[in-house]
Amino acid sequence: MNMMTATGEISPFIGEFEAYLRLGKNLIKHKVLIADMPTEGILGMDFLTNNECDVLLSKSCIRYRGQEWPCFKYKNAGQVSCCRISIYEKIVLPPSSETIVSGIAVDPIVKGKTGLVEPVKNFVEKHGLLIAKAVVQPNSGFIPITILNLSNVEHVIQKNTVAAMLEPVEADMIEPCQNINAVGSTETNAENIPMPDHIQTVYDSNINELSENQKVQFKELLLKFQNSFSKSATDIGRTELIEHSIDTDGQAHPIKQRPRRVPLAKILEAEAEIAKMAEQGEKLAECQNNDTDLKLLINWKETGEKPVWEKVSPCSSAVKYYWSRWESLYIKQKVLYHKWVNADGKGEKWLKVITQSLKSYVLSQLHNSVTGGHLGVKKTLSKVRERFSWFKQRHDVANWCRQCDICTSKKGPNKKPHAPLQQYNVGAPLERIAVDILGPLPRTYKGNRYLMVVGDYFSKWTDAIPIRDQEATTVANKLVERVITILGVPMEIHSDQGSNFESKVFREMCKLLGLHKTRTTTETPK
Repeated sequence: MNMMTATGEISPFIGEFEAYLRLGKNLIKHKVLIADMPTEGILGMDFLTNNECDVLLSKSCIRYRGQEWPCFKYKNAGQVSCCRISIYEKIVLPPSSETIVSGIAVDPIVKGKTGLVEPVKNFVEKHGLLIAKAVVQPNSGFIPITILNLSNVEHVIQKNTVAAMLEPVEADMIEPCQNINAVGSTETNAENIPMPDHIQTVYDSNINELSENQKVQFKELLLKFQNSFSKSATDIGRTELIEHSIDTDGQAHPIKQRPRRVPLAKILEAEAEIAKMAEQGEKLAECQNNDTDLKLLINWKETGEKPVWEKVSPCSSAVKYYWSRWESLYIKQKVLYHKWVNADGKGEKWLKVITQSLKSYVLSQLHNSVTGGHLGVKKTLSKVRERFSWFKQRHDVANWCRQCDICTSKKGPNKKPHAPLQQYNVGAPLERIAVDILGPLPRTYKGNRYLMVVGDYFSKWTDAIPIRDQEATTVANKLVERVITILGVPMEIHSDQGSNFESKVFREMCKLLGLHKTRTTTETPK
């Protein structure tokens, strides 16, 4: 017989005996089980049922034979024994990594009370993850949980998944530790972050009656939602909360003029907006003319004649890049465009050629903004290529995503690097030999064009064996005839990643002779 705790764990009983329990003036004989638990005693359902006891939750008491006794009258009354901890938000755990995630208490807890975080058995068995035990003090409402993913695949943990339990501990039971490693935090202090210009006015006009603490909170709120504010008069946002439609009853015939004309009172506003759109195009054209490389391209395109290579070769790499795509570049309304045609030839896109000065603005709008969503390199590059084009576009997008503070703070730790290369030590002749092919060389009168060089790591003995070709069968035969049959079978043989040494024939030879085959790493022939 075992006792199941509130956390689902099984706690075995230490022993049992017959005891007399006193309720007021009544003496009741009952079997008592002994267990290791913090409470002084628990009346089980068997005792309450056999003795016809009634539990009155409205009065928080037990009634027995017309008499009532209050419940929960032990020294730890009113304290929470333990509570469940769930994951605060959806998290992706990279393979072979340790991540600290935020958890929240599912059950009521005493704020500021020190507790011990322990894993839930069902969570560990279901996900195959490990949770480190830790002593925490949840003052801010969040409880840190250290989760270790030892597998080779990433794991996704959904929001509100119960992962651990928090059990209160006494403060006098905690001993101070001197060996403490400081862990950096990704949180930043809002007081040290400069306020962007487009929300500085909003901040200054609303802090007159706020305290210092409220000012900091207000600044954090504005910085968090800074992309929701318009940066300029031309910065117009979009929404998907409403949808506009025109009811034509399905019988309206197509006409050249739109069914809804612009009202007279709004004609001036519409013309002003059209003028603003034209002004935006003029600003882009002005930026392109101010760019040294694009200005040169625009002047050549206006002449209508493609310059010769002798004229382009002294220019920058960007000019050569655009010159190689001369047939795809067009000037429309004084703006340089790159015409992109799909591989099937059915669709085309007109991409604006962006200058060096506008790259940061374009990437911030397509990656850092609310609609950008801080996507990865591939998705951000796909969004950029839908509208814009420039030299080294992929390189700039990858660097922007790699240097984004929000993206890097959310990513998990990098994988551990490979161990550094080291010197391989040997202690006897023929413990390890090396083999490599030299050639092609001038053909000898016997028809040999290659040399198979064999060397011993310990004695430094070296031999050069002439061979006609470097096929796997030729190399294996000469190695057996000229080395192994004379000197004996070595313990290990080392080579590069040549196809003759990695072939099935060479592997079978090593297997028959009991040779341990090793090879060099890629691009490191040492």
